[in-house]
Amino acid sequence: MESTIHQMIGRAAPPCPHDIPSDVANRRMFAWVSTTLVLVLAILSYILRIWARRKSYQPLKWDDYLMGIGLLITFEPAICEYMRMELEPIDQDCSN
Repeated sequence: MESTIHQMIGRAAPPCPHDIPSDVANRRMFAWVSTTLVLVLAILSYILRIWARRKSYQPLKWDDYLMGIGLLITFEPAICEYMRMELEPIDQDCSN
């Protein structure tokens, strides 16, 4: 039993297959489109919410402010995603 465990631990992991550049490009495009779409919908819904409050002459309440803070917080991951897609080369090997 113990020798079997040592054999399993001692085995080298199989090499990681390289990504196909066209497949990586397709996945990046999907990530870019979905991130952009969700971000645009979030901004649009917040703008419409504020517009509806102003149109009905209601003051902004704490939930409006919290939604604005949440919207600002969502910008950071989106910016990081855009930067990663821009800076990371497509033909990486898997040794990273």
